[in-house]
Amino acid sequence: MRYKELDTLKGIGILLVLLGHSFIVYPINVIDHNQTSQLIHAYIYSFHMPLFFIISGFLYNVARTKQQSYKDFAVNKAKRLLIPYFFITIVDMIPRMLLPALVNQKTDFVDAIEKIVISGGFIWFIYTLFFVFMIFHLIKGIFNLSYGKYVFLAVLIMLDLFKDNIPHIELFTMNKVIFYLIFFSIGYIIKDNYDMIKNVLSKNVIVILAAIIFLLTAFRYDTNEVLSIIIPFLGIYIAWFICLKLKEGKISKFLQECGQFSLQIYVLEGFFLVGCRVILIKIFKLSNDFMIISSMFILQIALEYLFIKYFTNKIPIISFLLGNKYVKKDKEQQV
Repeated sequence: MRYKELDTLKGIGILLVLLGHSFIVYPINVIDHNQTSQLIHAYIYSFHMPLFFIISGFLYNVARTKQQSYKDFAVNKAKRLLIPYFFITIVDMIPRMLLPALVNQKTDFVDAIEKIVISGGFIWFIYTLFFVFMIFHLIKGIFNLSYGKYVFLAVLIMLDLFKDNIPHIELFTMNKVIFYLIFFSIGYIIKDNYDMIKNVLSKNVIVILAAIIFLLTAFRYDTNEVLSIIIPFLGIYIAWFICLKLKEGKISKFLQECGQFSLQIYVLEGFFLVGCRVILIKIFKLSNDFMIISSMFILQIALEYLFIKYFTNKIPIISFLLGNKYVKKDKEQQV
């Protein structure tokens, strides 16, 4: 069964990634110029990455991959996530070492390798997601035990709440893996109760209350461990509500396509970001904050969407290197 609202939700999520990165800090810092930019930027960053982990957990529960052997599962996930990860990060090393002025960062070879292996580099999400999948596939049997899933979630939450008092493990982004496993696991649980939860998600009164709380508190999401877990769920709930209420049409179709292309958009976004920044700031000399943000956002969407749909997805080897596993309409969704 295909859940169209999940494609739409991924589409909204990846557009939020592009919008968040449109608040550039070089060569013009548009975030620090005014409070409105700071607030919008904080709202986006409070939930847009947890959103993808909840979707991944939900779709893992849908997909047949959960029945695979650990070896087969690991190989498939490596093809889907690690191949584009290492391909893009290695390609990214070249301009960072040879053209530091263009990317506002000078990186030597040793630093680049360290970032790729330890912190996940600029596309840390898919590196972290790979290890989340590996750990969850290994311990998923816990979720079949009585209260097992609740105990597992409680342990993860306690580890996150008291992370300052335990060793900080950066290798293979383990510090991120523990945090995002919370959202992945909850996404997995949501699938089992989706019909009931969908009814709750569709309630106008509840989403209005959630939106009010979100707007009042999301800009403080990173100042408190409890808020860092609660706030993302409010943002995700609002986005999910929009998906459920969105009628079929050109907008929903576009969002669904963006959702299907979300991995490719994500891994290529850094290159398009630099290109758009050069065009708008260096060539067209834009200096107004609103014009920079809106132009960056629109130009990135247009260029990436067209590039992926009409170029990368047409060439098998490039499609493979970017992790594309395009799923036709009404077929099983990718995770």
